[in-house]
Amino acid sequence: MTDISLFSYFSILGAVASAIVGTFVLSRNWKSAANRNFAFGMAAISLMEIGAFLSGGGNGDPGSSSGYRKLILAGDLLLPGSWLLFSLSPVRKGASRFPGLEKILLLVTFSLSVLFFLGLSLDLPVSFPLDRHRVEVLFSSFMILSLTLVISNFEGILRGADHTERWKIKFLMLGVGAILAVRIFVHSQCLLFPYVVQDFSAITATAVLLGCALIAFSLVRHQILDVNVFVSRYFAYSSFTVIAVGVYL
Repeated sequence: MTDISLFSYFSILGAVASAIVGTFVLSRNWKSAANRNFAFGMAAISLMEIGAFLSGGGNGDPGSSSGYRKLILAGDLLLPGSWLLFSLSPVRKGASRFPGLEKILLLVTFSLSVLFFLGLSLDLPVSFPLDRHRVEVLFSSFMILSLTLVISNFEGILRGADHTERWKIKFLMLGVGAILAVRIFVHSQCLLFPYVVQDFSAITATAVLLGCALIAFSLVRHQILDVNVFVSRYFAYSSFTVIAVGVYL
């Protein structure tokens, strides 16, 4: 194991906090699809932070061949699918499971995540059509687009909820959204400055701890996952998140 920096301990704290929050929500009602999907998303964050702690940092280089950093890569690649699954959970009573378009979106997201994990965790042959640098560029592009989609969907949930419901769920959405927004920033830096080695583990770990604090605050005050919310199917056309990320890039 590499030398453990002070900020690496933030990562293990974030991993533990994520695991506790996810386990608590799952224990409240494991039969609920929203609860299971939420726990899945928190497990992905925990896995990513465990990898960051064991590798002594390195969140800025998720494609590293280091064994511990493959945990970062795995957790990172589980973020889009797990949180997209949560954001599309049929939380409204009587809602259908998933419409056809949403099923395709989920299938594509998880399939690309598996392909990127294999492409970045295994040594690519010399004759492979894409070199490692191009795969990393495509990987960061995929993460930015998919996580922006997820945060936009969270925005749609908040817009579709009435005042009472919005007050109950907004801190959870802010907590998860802050973590995902930091990962968008990390991958944007990898995309904009591909040849500059940067370590964003401290930033990510701090965001995870703050995000877990906001989520825990919501869990203490409200039973947020029993709220009847409405997910707008037209979020991408008027999403502030999409506009903000587009302007930033």
